[in-house]
Amino acid sequence: MKARAVVLFAVMALPAYTATITVGSVSGSFSNAQPLGLATIFNGSPSANDAEIWWGDSGVQGVGSGYRFDAIVPPAVSVTIPPNPSNFVQLADFTHINQPIPSGTAITGVDLAVNMSFTVDGNPVNQTFNYHITHLETSNATPCPAFQLSATPCDDRVTVSGPSSGTFTIGNVVYTLVLSFQQNNQFTNDFITEEQKSNTAGLYGRFSSRVEDVPAPEPASFLLLGAGLLVIASLRRRLKEK
Repeated sequence: MKARAVVLFAVMALPAYTATITVGSVSGSFSNAQPLGLATIFNGSPSANDAEIWWGDSGVQGVGSGYRFDAIVPPAVSVTIPPNPSNFVQLADFTHINQPIPSGTAITGVDLAVNMSFTVDGNPVNQTFNYHITHLETSNATPCPAFQLSATPCDDRVTVSGPSSGTFTIGNVVYTLVLSFQQNNQFTNDFITEEQKSNTAGLYGRFSSRVEDVPAPEPASFLLLGAGLLVIASLRRRLKEK
């Protein structure tokens, strides 16, 4: 009599998972400008949920150089697992008012918090996502850096990091929000800005998602499974002997 093969474990490919995220509100806020004392932050301005930071002229609002975050509420977006790398929606207009300023008065970086309320397949979520923006102020004297785009010497560079915090879980799916600028019809972490000009780029977000790993069975579970298989094998032998 031939023994039948018994399948103990099966690996199954998980189907793609899709969720719909509908955003109700977006706002931004700046904090922790570096170096300390060179900038003044204005959060919660009345115009279009914006936040501002100014430097280079004692931090006077509207004078010198600065950033402005103007929030935009995006349409509903579908999120898939694995995530679609091109599934970006605009969350804000990000403006760098790039003006010549005295040497040593520029910031090197600032934290940006993006506050959002939204639903995921009808489940309400209020979440803050935190990022760091690195600012590279050039000397405005040639030769310009290799990233130079404009004809005006010399462009500055604004870089947004990946999220430093801000994840949420629904069921066994973990979500976070990745930010990118859109410049020259491309999504990029670097926003290159022209001197003596207000430069605006779309600030876009992409919800990144993953399914949480199922915990591996503990060693004791394997021992119980092995003991059960031994009992089954013993019973089958006894039945054959009869």
